[in-house]
Amino acid sequence: MTSYLTVKGTTYLGFECLIIVGVIYLCITFPLSKLVGLLEKKLSNDKSYKNHRKRNRHTIAER
Repeated sequence: MTSYLTVKGTTYLGFECLIIVGVIYLCITFPLSKLVGLLEKKLSNDKSYKNHRKRNRHTIAER
């Protein structure tokens, strides 16, 4: 935020600086979120999901 204030004070362009910072932030965070999603899918174990569903089905039937 300090760099933003420095650029804003030098150029007198407040809103344009925020747009540039927002685009840079989006370019960094969007691909990272997609990578984390892929990693999460890769690390998830289908067998544990199936066992979890079976356990839940039995506990619901017991009630």
